[in-house]
Amino acid sequence: MTGSAAPVALALSMLWATGCSEDSRPVRPRLAPPPVAASSPWSNEDPIPNCCAPEARDVLVLNRTGAPIELDVTYGPGSFLALAEELGQHGSLTVNQSRDVCRCPCEAGSRCIICEAPRPEAITIAPGGEHHYAWDGRARRLRLNEHGETCFDTYDPPEGRYVLSACGQGGGGCATATVDVPASTRVELVLDGTPRRAAACRPGDVMPRRAASFALFQMHRAGVAQDRILRCDPTQVRCVDDAAQADSATGACALFVIPSGDELEARVLLPAAGGQPAVRFSAFLDPDGVSVRRVQHGE
Repeated sequence: MTGSAAPVALALSMLWATGCSEDSRPVRPRLAPPPVAASSPWSNEDPIPNCCAPEARDVLVLNRTGAPIELDVTYGPGSFLALAEELGQHGSLTVNQSRDVCRCPCEAGSRCIICEAPRPEAITIAPGGEHHYAWDGRARRLRLNEHGETCFDTYDPPEGRYVLSACGQGGGGCATATVDVPASTRVELVLDGTPRRAAACRPGDVMPRRAASFALFQMHRAGVAQDRILRCDPTQVRCVDDAAQADSATGACALFVIPSGDELEARVLLPAAGGQPAVRFSAFLDPDGVSVRRVQHGE
């Protein structure tokens, strides 16, 4: 999302890899189907109703370091940006972009062309310089189509508060900004080279709930039984600074978020029940809890 972190685990590679479209035309706006009863709140296959007419936003990335900063645009001009609803209600998102490399839109009955990993591409921001990205205000969410290929749906984000993130390569650091939909029309992301580290647990912080919601979306994608995932409530997540406090499950589901160095771990523990084995599932996110880097799934 974005960011410069690359997928390193099979489960996450299933989420991001496959599909190729080099069409330079903008994705045609499409209305989402009417709201329906969700098969699961953690399913990317359920439609998100469009909110309203999207407002264009000028995303300004500023280099406040003494060295050049590179932004990764390998998968398109906006691929260095990651987007998340404040509480993680829609899972991992990206911003809409006018050109795609190895990504394809979800169209009924259509197939995505499998392509090799594209050649890395980056844009450089000089020290003290800036980069403008014209975001049309629309968002994307990845899912599997009926052929098991990863594609993206484009939609107008529902009204609410979102977090936008950008990371520079080679020591540029990361920056986040709050985006209010539909109000915010200009967003500034300042890269100052400061290494990003996960903050210690703080009362009232919404980040743990967002990270826990991301983990539940990833569990659904990994094939964990839906009835087991539904036992988990992200509002009951516990943020703990000591991983040893997140090794035992009480009740039907235990959710923990553990800040550690330059990443967050969102851990889900499901005890054995009804002949089903215990499950231990972790999603590892960037320090701000905006994009998923990798997942681990064990029993």
